[in-house]
Amino acid sequence: MHYEFAVIGGGIAGSTVTYELLKRNKKVILFDDQDTKATTIAGGLINPIMGRKMNIAWKESHMFEFAKNYYQEIEKTIKSNFFIEKNIFRPFTTENQKNELIDKIENDKNMKKFILKILDGKIYNFSNDSNGGIIIKGARINAKTYIKNIKKYLIEKKSYIKKNIDENKIKLGESFFKIEDFKFEKLIFAKGYKEKLKGFFSYLPFEPAKGEIIILECKKLNFKEIYNRHVSLIHLKGNKFYLGGTYEWNTWNTLTNEWAKLELLKKFKKITNLKCKVITQKAHIRPSTLDREPFLGEHPKYKNIFILNGFGTRGISMAPYLSNLLVNNIEKIEKIPNHYNIQRYAKYYNI
Repeated sequence: MHYEFAVIGGGIAGSTVTYELLKRNKKVILFDDQDTKATTIAGGLINPIMGRKMNIAWKESHMFEFAKNYYQEIEKTIKSNFFIEKNIFRPFTTENQKNELIDKIENDKNMKKFILKILDGKIYNFSNDSNGGIIIKGARINAKTYIKNIKKYLIEKKSYIKKNIDENKIKLGESFFKIEDFKFEKLIFAKGYKEKLKGFFSYLPFEPAKGEIIILECKKLNFKEIYNRHVSLIHLKGNKFYLGGTYEWNTWNTLTNEWAKLELLKKFKKITNLKCKVITQKAHIRPSTLDREPFLGEHPKYKNIFILNGFGTRGISMAPYLSNLLVNNIEKIEKIPNHYNIQRYAKYYNI
């Protein structure tokens, strides 16, 4: 059978770019090895203000609205509810931090549209923070629900195959690529951190970051939004809360560690003294990169082989915009900016 596209990898990047291709009436197959995805363990947070210096999270400030509109469109298409608009509270840890942010807001119109309120004093009774903070326009998706239901949608469209692809067995023809009995004109690799282990794009400078999270049961914590203070405390449902995550660089296993749980609980105690019970602990590996920017573009040697990867902690917020950007580039509609284009690392590839 002949298809225009094969997408290798069924996480947030692979699933979203496959949806984008179907939107454009492309004949596509997503190959998914069904390993646990970093996406399904992450908190699904879309936070436009990040870092200790409270900067805009992306070079393109419209990425938040793009993601919001895109996920709401997908909800209607696949008949699923997974997108939740939620405000994010970010406390000020010092008076200097507060003054710096106020200066930024006055001088940056993009910051203004994301900051809903600047507050003084103690905001929440349960909180140990008393220096005020900001309310940020944010959102999250239930990533597990998203991946589960978009998979169902792709199966209905005959665009999904559960299979681990050995790249050494892909036959490279002059005008097509052959995977078993399938022929494809173009390949898109969206394998997350596994691309570094083995693949056409393993030459790229990935810097995988293992992250661990815990799920808490907090019976006395009456908080329905998102609390962001070095970690993210996210209300899930009932008395259940997500708390994450840790960072462990260039580690390739997904085993949970006691030190990670203790580190998360220590940061939780900076937020509140309320007693909570750890229900579960999970680990995943984020596909981070050397310069903390994504990898998009065409292979330097093999034409019509592309990559969509390297989202790090920002996969949920970046996947819609970057999937759209990559497909636009493939169709000669739009160029990939230098800070995303893998051409910036051409010297790493020894042709």
